[in-house]
Amino acid sequence: MSERKILGVDLDNVISDTDSLIRSMIYELFEIKLEQNDITDFLLSNCCITEKQSNYLFEIFHEQRCSEANPIEGAVEILKKITNKYEIHIVTSRPEFTKEKTVNWLVENNVTYERIDFCNDKHNSPIAYDTFIEDNPETVYNMAKKGIRSLLYDYPWNQNLKEKLNIFRVFSWDEIYTYLIDYNQ
Repeated sequence: MSERKILGVDLDNVISDTDSLIRSMIYELFEIKLEQNDITDFLLSNCCITEKQSNYLFEIFHEQRCSEANPIEGAVEILKKITNKYEIHIVTSRPEFTKEKTVNWLVENNVTYERIDFCNDKHNSPIAYDTFIEDNPETVYNMAKKGIRSLLYDYPWNQNLKEKLNIFRVFSWDEIYTYLIDYNQ
């Protein structure tokens, strides 16, 4: 068997369906009902709630509720299927204090991975990723600038980033699987 490639995978909105939980929390906390298409910017304070509301929301999310999200359809199964070809590194911008809850969520949901890193500047990681999967357009752009093939998981908040060299928009984990297997041949 050939040497496995290194795959970096964002957690929130790539493996974990954080968006649905966040929108539910926005309704519970602020009585603002939002559809996914209403979230047009990666920073919620730029599109639908105030900065103060956003700070409060994420404080509660990180301290109490981050383990309530469901996995995104296909994520768990595809990660398991590719482990013989890829060394899977989960890279999240969640605060370090969420580590225990986050790792417990990964275990409870049978997510296959070999390493987890908590960092805000993912593109400054010393890891030489072959491919990176992410929903944050800024992170994807910076990874691609470094020459890392980047899969942009499609959401309303990343529509302003157009696919360029090393950036490929994906719409599902089935599509990610096809890309990763074809690329790894």
